[in-house]
Amino acid sequence: MNLLESDIKKSAEEQEIWYRRMRDVQMYAGSSSPFDYLLLTEEHKIGIEAKLLRARKSGNPKSFPFSRLSDVQREGLAEFEQIGDSSKGYVLINFRWTNNKKGECFALRIGEFFEIEQAIGRKSIPLDYFREVAISVPRLGKGWNLQYLI
Repeated sequence: MNLLESDIKKSAEEQEIWYRRMRDVQMYAGSSSPFDYLLLTEEHKIGIEAKLLRARKSGNPKSFPFSRLSDVQREGLAEFEQIGDSSKGYVLINFRWTNNKKGECFALRIGEFFEIEQAIGRKSIPLDYFREVAISVPRLGKGWNLQYLI
């Protein structure tokens, strides 16, 4: 479990949102889990794939590569959104090295992710693009304000 996944667990507990950590089952071609977390409220079902970008010796990552989201995760989030109007599939990206020790966290619905991938003409989404178009998820307590996803 990476730091962002740990933050999601703390956030759900603090905000009294029912959650389930989806197990990553390693198959011959990688992970077969459709996403990392399932959140349930009285009105919504939310699937979250959590991606963490950390500081490195070679420099801080300034973009999120499309290749970081596997085919299984893409298909799983897209299918999850087809369940009904109350189902949302998100890619949650945490640029851990920016601003403070928790960094900046952004959310994109899977449909938005696909649209950006088709339109941007790049192999990755720049941090500045996230700041312009994505949901900025603010800090709350020991984690992130998951209400922004609901």
